[in-house]
Amino acid sequence: MTRLVTITGAGGIGKTRLACRVASEVLRTFDDGVWLVDLSEIPDGSSLVAAVSDIVGKPAEYNEHTAPKLAEHLAPKTALLILDCCDQFIASTAALCAFLLRSCPGLRILTTTRQALGIGGEAVFRVPPMTVPSEDLQHPVHSTSRCEAITLFTERAATIVPEFGLTDANHVAVSAICREILSIPVDEGVSGNLRSGACGLDR
Repeated sequence: MTRLVTITGAGGIGKTRLACRVASEVLRTFDDGVWLVDLSEIPDGSSLVAAVSDIVGKPAEYNEHTAPKLAEHLAPKTALLILDCCDQFIASTAALCAFLLRSCPGLRILTTTRQALGIGGEAVFRVPPMTVPSEDLQHPVHSTSRCEAITLFTERAATIVPEFGLTDANHVAVSAICREILSIPVDEGVSGNLRSGACGLDR
């Protein structure tokens, strides 16, 4: 059984949401818990080990002893560590994962990134693109609502306008908006904003 799974896919495709869903499903499997570390919030790769240490309850200033101390802290635990948004720190993340997996037999690691880490034992799952309606304006509203992009748009819109819902009057416009958003290159961040969202993990 692999102990390292990497979820890959384009920016904004839903990697974080999927990782959170997986975590919620397997939470009770890990006696010592599930930790989520958002790497988008750290300034550079040298802060990676300290950021992980803070989340797992072993705060430490970064130095040459930080990684071994982190491994010592995690070694007796049965836990899942999620490293989210590894894109800017592929090499640092790969090195840390390899070290922790060698040192901590009960640890499993789930990472999200646009590309695989490229280390031994890694299993890669690529998230497919969201489904969107075609430009055929004859789609009925009930058919349009089954598209993933439409569902997500409707959920997000309802958080701002609670009474918002997909109707015969607006589904063509909503479909056009979703097609437009998902056609913008992911580096411009629009689809990432559509997909953004954090997960809370409580045992």
